Amino acid sequence: MRACLCCRPVRLSNSVRLPRLRLGKRPAPRVATRSAARLGEFALPVRNARSISSLKHHRRQLLFEAGVKDEQEFRQRALECARAEMLGRERDSISREIEAALASQCSETAIRQQLESVHLAPLEMRRDETHQRYVRLSNYSTRCWKNEAASASN
Repeated sequence: MRACLCCRPVRLSNSVRLPRLRLGKRPAPRVATRSAARLGEFALPVRNARSISSLKHHRRQLLFEAGVKDEQEFRQRALECARAEMLGRERDSISREIEAALASQCSETAIRQQLESVHLAPLEMRRDETHQRYVRLSNYSTRCWKNEAASASN
């Protein structure tokens, strides 16, 4: 099937002079549709103006979809998103390190709750209380083992 006459590529007529390049070579003749050839020299500027207008409209539509008013605000949001993504990856990495350090002793959630509690005493006091509790439990378990060993030998 042949294309219609207005869409078939044609060479621009010799009446349209193209500027010579300084290298001494003539550029290859431009190929355009018959409708553009009828417009002569004005075909490319009109087509370019339409393309530019279409691209500007598309850019405005993308900015609207992104919820920003101009390109500068879009770039700023893109930087914020990139930073948020980087911080998220960093947080995940730190969480994995904490989880590996704690192993099965305690969950990260329990530690977060302890640290975020407002009514608790400073950490040094809590550490001392925890150590005292450990000593009491250690002594209690030692006494229990001794009592069990004494009852088993009798």
